[in-house]
This record gives sequence, C-alpha cells and structure tokens, in this order.
Amino acid sequence: MSDIKMVWLLHFIGNIMSWGFLGTLLVLIFMIQKKDIDEKTKSVCYNIINFNISFWIYFAISFILIFLLVWFITTPILALIWIILLVIWFIKHLAWDDYKYPMSIEFLK
Repeated sequence: MSDIKMVWLLHFIGNIMSWGFLGTLLVLIFMIQKKDIDEKTKSVCYNIINFNISFWIYFAISFILIFLLVWFITTPILALIWIILLVIWFIKHLAWDDYKYPMSIEFLK
C-alpha cells in the first residue's frame, strides 16, 4: 500500500473514531516511523495536522461560548462542517486530487 493511501486510511478512520485526536496521533506516528517520506505525502500529513488543530481551536472557542449560551448553536454546526470536510477530503484524495482543507490554519508547512 502506498504511503499516501496509508495516511488517508489512518487519518479517516482515526478521526471518525475519536473526533480528530487519534487521527492526528496516527499521522504523527506514521511520520516519525517513516524516515524517507516524499514531499507530497509530507504535505498531506501537515495538512491533516493543521486541519485537526484548527478545528480543536474552533471547538475550544465554541465551548468557551457556553458562558454566552451560544455554544448550543456553534458546536453542532462545527461538528457538521468537520464531518463534511473530512468526507470531502477523503473522496478527493481517493480521486488523487491535491485538496487542501478550507478553514485550516497553517501551523506546519
């Protein structure tokens, strides 16, 4: 199995199981374990990590909004957007398109 397909599977299955925590951890372990990663695979890994960290920040802000009683609107919307973007990303990468997540803050390049 090619590296990029392995990253896709780790990311998709890990994210679905744990709302992003396991998906990010599996991708990080994959990157640490593989010494010679090509640039495209490395870019995909960084994109995955940036996407999950961005949404953790968005969810944290949403939970902070609990005190303003707005969280019950923002949290389900964020969850729906996260799932939709995850599925779109998975489909696009199965078609071998170079797709970057929208709403993703670039922490790693």
